[in-house]
Parts: sequence; structure tokens; C-alpha cells
Amino acid sequence: MKLTDEQIDKLISNSRWREVIENLTGIIKTDEATLNNYAAFICAVSKGKYVNCFKAAFACFVKVHQKFKPDTRIFRNLYSNIQPIINFLGFQFFDEKNSNNIPLNIYYISRFMLFISSTKYNDALMTINKLINIEEKPQYYFQRSKLYSIQRKHKLALEDLNKAIELSANESLLYYHRAIVKQRINDIQGACTDLDNAINIQPNNCDYYILRGTLYENLEHYKNATDDFKKALRINPEKAEAYQEIAWCKYKLNKPSEGIAFINIATRLDEKNPSSYYIKGCLLNALLKYDEAINELEIALSLDNQSDKNWSSKIHYHKALAEFRLKKYNDAQYDINYAIKLNSKDIAFFLLAMDIEYFGLKDYYTAKGHAKTILSMDDHNQRAINAIKEINEIISF
Repeated sequence: MKLTDEQIDKLISNSRWREVIENLTGIIKTDEATLNNYAAFICAVSKGKYVNCFKAAFACFVKVHQKFKPDTRIFRNLYSNIQPIINFLGFQFFDEKNSNNIPLNIYYISRFMLFISSTKYNDALMTINKLINIEEKPQYYFQRSKLYSIQRKHKLALEDLNKAIELSANESLLYYHRAIVKQRINDIQGACTDLDNAINIQPNNCDYYILRGTLYENLEHYKNATDDFKKALRINPEKAEAYQEIAWCKYKLNKPSEGIAFINIATRLDEKNPSSYYIKGCLLNALLKYDEAINELEIALSLDNQSDKNWSSKIHYHKALAEFRLKKYNDAQYDINYAIKLNSKDIAFFLLAMDIEYFGLKDYYTAKGHAKTILSMDDHNQRAINAIKEINEIISF
């Protein structure tokens, strides 16, 4: 007896891949097969890694393109499931000799996915161009825009997303990705407008609120940002990133006591995220709990892989700040020097370094050097001007 879509979905949710395959193997070979049947079969084969069924799953992928309009949520999930299957079949399966056995658009789609997986971006670009020459579809422009984004060609990515939205104006994902590109080119207001459109089309997507919240943070609209992060939590109460960002907004709003409650939830949900420990360290510094702040910032440093040196430098800066307040001047000197080594363009780092040398270690010559560096970055900085004047008076005795 043929199972209903609901029964199949239940088997999938319980990871009962073999039962799904057994129930659908015969159906997918008939004209009665539905989009759900094909998608469920591909999902089960891919998730269960049933290699002997990979070619049958790929045949389903071909039939989906031939029989259905590819603009649904099911179709997007189907792409993520077919990717490992295509990767396994490899270029040997999708070579010129076999191209006659595969519809031309599917042949190019498959090779495009293989080129992306193997980071052969120029080959991927040539392949997606061939697809667009065959037929202008929004998903092709969307895929090319992602390729351009990988290559940091944001203007070209934006042009492709504009074209995709012209062809499919009610696809929320396109607005979401265009917002990401606009964020990268610092068009924050434009990105917010795109996210408004995405949310109007699909109001229950947690990621849309998260991104709009971070954009509001960039605009220093912390209350609006907090509202969006809370909306995200109503959709997904386990979203650690939302708790983390609310805590950061509370820090920026000078409400560190309120922020602690949120950051504690974030660290509980995601124990390996250095950003949460960094934010907690900042909050504890604001609460004058310097020993506790140092402990949290040390955890952040232990988890940080320094992929973003500017961000890593800020951890050292806030740790140096806590150590300076506790009069641990040697530790503070080490951390602020490390921060400057990672990022020598932040004037706040040199100001703290000057204070550590001047007020803590009494190394006036080094402090004067920091002050001069500050003035080279900001020639009207009154703190540096006053420090040089005071140091000159001290040295002259």
C-alpha cells in the first residue's frame, strides 16, 4: 500500500531511511510519482548514504526538473541532498561521453555543482553562463550571484540578484541574499529594505530577523535590533546567536546587568562560541567585575582561531583593560601590545597602551611614544597632547 506524504515525512523525521527507500523504489519509476516522492527518495538515499541507489536518486533529480516548476522549499532542500550524490558520482559520470544521456541543463547544473565543490570557480562561472544562455531562470542568476560573492565581486552579484528578483519577485530567499550583498557593500538601508520584503513574504524565518537585527546594530538602533532578535527567538527559542546579540545590545545600551542573563543562555546553548565569552567579558568589565571578566576573555582566546585578527585584537584589548583596572600592569602591557600587533589602526588600543605605560609601569618614554602615535592618527587628541606635556615636565626634572 502506498504511504501518504505525511507517513513518508514521519519516517524521514525519524531517520528511517531504508523504509523510505523500500516504499518509494517502485513508485518513482511510475508516472504517479509526485514531487514529494522524488524529494523524499533523494533525501533518504543521501542522508542514509545508500551508494547503490545514487544513480536512481540522480534519475529522480532529472525527473523533478522535467516535471515540476523548481521554485518551492522542497526543491531547495532537494539541492542540498543531491549535492553529495553528485560529488560522489564525480566528473567521470558527468563527462562529455555521458552528456548525451543527461538533459543538457541537468548536465551543466551537475558540473557547476562539482566545480563549486572543488573550488574551480572559473570553470563554474563558464558553466553557469552556459545555463543562462540556454534559459534565463531566477535560480541560475541566484547561483551565479553566490559564485560572484565567493569571488568578492559584489557589484556583479548584486546585478544577478536584481535580475533574479525581476524574474521571481515573490521569492523571499532572493531578497535575503541581496540584503547580504548590500551589507557587504555597506548599503545598510538598502539591506534593511530587502529584509523587510523577505519578512513580508516569509514572516516565520528566524534568519531574516537575525540579519535585520545585526543591520540595526550597525546603525546603532539597538532597541530595534533587540526587538528583531526577540522575534527570532519566538520562532526558534534555541537560537544561541539571538541571545548573544541581545546581550551585546544591552551592553551598548549600558544595561550590562540585563545583558548577563541573555549571554548566560547563549553560552549554555553553544559552549564553543568565542563571541559569547567575549561579550560576557565586556559585560563583566562594565559591571566592574574584572577578575570574572578576565576569566571569560581567556576562554574566548582559547576558542578563537584568529581567522579575524581585528576581532581577536578586541579580546586582548578588553582583557588588558580589566588587568589595568586590577593593577596587573605587566599582564595588561602584554595583552595591549598583542592587540596592537593584530590591529595597529585602532586608536583606543594606543590610548590604553599609553595609560598602562604612563600610570601603571611609569615608563614615560614608551608612553610618550604611544602618545605620538595617537597624534599621528588624531592630531587634535587632547588626552595625548596633555600626556606629552605632563611627561615632558616629569622628564625635565
